[in-house]
Amino acid sequence: MNIEACRELFLQEKCGTVLCGFSGGADSTAALLVTFALSRECGFSVVAVHFDHGLRAESASEALWCENFCRERGIEFIKINLDVPCNQGGIENAARQARLAAWKNLVLKYNNACVVTGHHANDKRENFFLRFFRGSNISGLTGLRRKSEVGGVKFLRPLLGFTRREIETYLRDLGVEVWMTDSSNFDSAMLRNYLRNEILPDICKRIGFADSGMAKSIECIECDADFIEQESERAFSSGNCSSRLFWCSLHDALKVRVLRKFLSGRCGGDITVSSAVFEHFCASIEQYSSEPRLIQLGCGIELIIQRDTVSLVEQTPSEIIWNWQKERSCRWGEVFLECRFTDVPDKGDADTASFDADVLGETVILSAPREGEKFVPFGTSRQVSVKKLRIDRKIPSYPVLPAVRNSSGTAVWLPFVRNGNFAGVTPETRRIITFYAKSSLKSSNR
Repeated sequence: MNIEACRELFLQEKCGTVLCGFSGGADSTAALLVTFALSRECGFSVVAVHFDHGLRAESASEALWCENFCRERGIEFIKINLDVPCNQGGIENAARQARLAAWKNLVLKYNNACVVTGHHANDKRENFFLRFFRGSNISGLTGLRRKSEVGGVKFLRPLLGFTRREIETYLRDLGVEVWMTDSSNFDSAMLRNYLRNEILPDICKRIGFADSGMAKSIECIECDADFIEQESERAFSSGNCSSRLFWCSLHDALKVRVLRKFLSGRCGGDITVSSAVFEHFCASIEQYSSEPRLIQLGCGIELIIQRDTVSLVEQTPSEIIWNWQKERSCRWGEVFLECRFTDVPDKGDADTASFDADVLGETVILSAPREGEKFVPFGTSRQVSVKKLRIDRKIPSYPVLPAVRNSSGTAVWLPFVRNGNFAGVTPETRRIITFYAKSSLKSSNR
């Protein structure tokens, strides 16, 4: 096993500290020894990190073995106990998320360290088929790469070019004859183990050239994926993501990747675009429409396509009870409200409303206007539909703007639309409370 490629990877990244995932298995043991062997030459320190998921009876003895292995070689070792919840995503996914959360904390503690894992060529092949069965595009099919970033954590996989057999030979050449074996790896009820233990070995046995052929095909697909990803980055950087016509101009292969970048930038993390969301998006941008088309993204953000505009807004809560006497500001989706006592009523536009503080009450309710709801505008006694008031102000129906209500649920102010008559300021008013509304939305930036 020639570790020259590993040396090049570490020299390129220039990490001050490398955190090496160390389960005690052959692959993670080899990754740790390769990393440690190159640490002085490449100028970084090494910390072995062992995660105890607490899912198997032998986990405690494995942790002790790992600790002794590192102590004998002078490698810094830390053990982290993980709480892995049983959720609908499956135990494997829950464990993966728990590890990622722990890695994020460790990376910050060690001043933006890199993380090394022991993934190898066999893992890459298994990952390809797992993603293939799940319907991934070529970026997903080749998602296991020598370096990647997930959730702000930089992962390095120096062993991806080596097979499990080469790794075991490397260990024995170093005099390492014993390593930990995870008993769950033999449970073929799990899809990955079924591929690893039964399907792929049988294919390679029946087709003599399958092993090298699969490796070459994956390498070619990864090259193609890299090109498309570079093109999508170029399109994202130079394009106008708020324009429906920009999205229509993109090939679907670029469109799905640019959409992911667009969403991830707003949601503050890596967002996976499901096929259902992507198909809905493509259908929604296909034709001009004055009616808004909404796409729920499941990360607290809504995608809205209306006319020739594409925008992202926060999903609004069903209702907020705001005690304005204790908290002088409140946020409802993209709308920010604040209040302060004033000497005189503020006669601004509908983004400002003044009330008799003693009549208004100590709390107000923020919620979306109801279907067919009517409102009495300031200076009149006649009810007018909220929808008509909004249309008269040329305010689109989406994103939805809140109604501010009194404790009985009656709308007393429609921010950016119209002020109301309730709790108006009179010569007898002792305290005037004035509310101010701001919005990050261009459509509400009045």
